[in-house]
Amino acid sequence: LPRLPEVCPDGTFGYRCNFQCRCHGDQVCNKKTGECPGGRCAEEFWGTRCQLSNNCFYNGEADNYMGTVAVSYNNYTCKKWVEQFHFYTEVNFPDGTMPENFCRTAKDFPRPWCYTTD
Repeated sequence: LPRLPEVCPDGTFGYRCNFQCRCHGDQVCNKKTGECPGGRCAEEFWGTRCQLSNNCFYNGEADNYMGTVAVSYNNYTCKKWVEQFHFYTEVNFPDGTMPENFCRTAKDFPRPWCYTTD
């Protein structure tokens, strides 16, 4: 068997250095575990190794998502769209209605997302 490298290059970690670090401020993660200094992940990532995204769970169809998923990857409950102070109105959503607290793909955002309770 070929010998594995002793140390991964900066910005990668894990088996065969196949995983990308996603630490806050582009800090270098632990090259074996992927843990970030102080546990701080880059924006939109979370988890022990910052490999999980804050985008909503969905069925793989990013365009015009119309499902009833109301929880983000980090398991936060989505807030109702009408309860938020933002510029999104009915015209921003695929079906022309405000989508309760469901994840949606707005015209200016490529993946389903929502405002969360935390």
